Amino acid sequence: MNRSARTVFTTPVLLLGLAVAALQAQSTPAILHFGPGANTGLLCPGGSTDVALGCGLHPNPTPVNHLDVFLNSAGAPDLDEFYLIIGIPVAAGGSTPAAPNIVRIDTYNSYNPVKDPSPSVNNSGWTPSFCGWFTSGESNPYSECGLSTPNGSNNFGNWYTAAAALGLSPEKFAIFQYTFTGVEALGPKGLYHVFFAGNLPVGTMEIAYGCATTSGKPSCYVTPITEAGQVVPEPSTWLLMAGAGLVFLGRLRWKRKA
Repeated sequence: MNRSARTVFTTPVLLLGLAVAALQAQSTPAILHFGPGANTGLLCPGGSTDVALGCGLHPNPTPVNHLDVFLNSAGAPDLDEFYLIIGIPVAAGGSTPAAPNIVRIDTYNSYNPVKDPSPSVNNSGWTPSFCGWFTSGESNPYSECGLSTPNGSNNFGNWYTAAAALGLSPEKFAIFQYTFTGVEALGPKGLYHVFFAGNLPVGTMEIAYGCATTSGKPSCYVTPITEAGQVVPEPSTWLLMAGAGLVFLGRLRWKRKA
């Protein structure tokens, strides 16, 4: 085959590959929501939504040693591949911090707030892997762990604004990834309640990435900045203050930028 013939034959294949990649990029719903845990009895400020389902607070406050991730879709497939990603804020000149192991994951499929006392419990233990540094020159924290997502709301500027609302001034975020192996797949309207062996530093950001891979055509889901988690000293107090309109001023700045 001559050169021109090869060009005519391979170009449509290349274009098809690019089209498939573009379609996958456009079909990554941002529906993995963070909250302060299952069955707390707390409601989102100004509404009747259980806090475990996510309150859209840019980001949502979580405790220092546990969190929950809710799959906010009734039609999503079971996610047999799942990653929890955290970003620990580090000031200028700071070294790589330590991230605690996960010691327990409770799986609710599906989750019924306050009426669901019988989750599937797994105590295997999961260690984090260090992905790298998320700085102002990086596109998003997912890319630090080799994960592709078109959702750009988790950019450095928005993470910095969230940290500044807590009185922090990070130069970068240390990105760690936990791979949920040996855990029941998260199903539609399902929830993971995750417990750590130690405390996460205040200001730590939390996002997730999950995919259904058994169908042969991966369907993946991510977390937007509106529903990400952020470690605060007292989540219940922050939620009450948010309802009174006294905090999250940094989030208002983010909304203007958006």
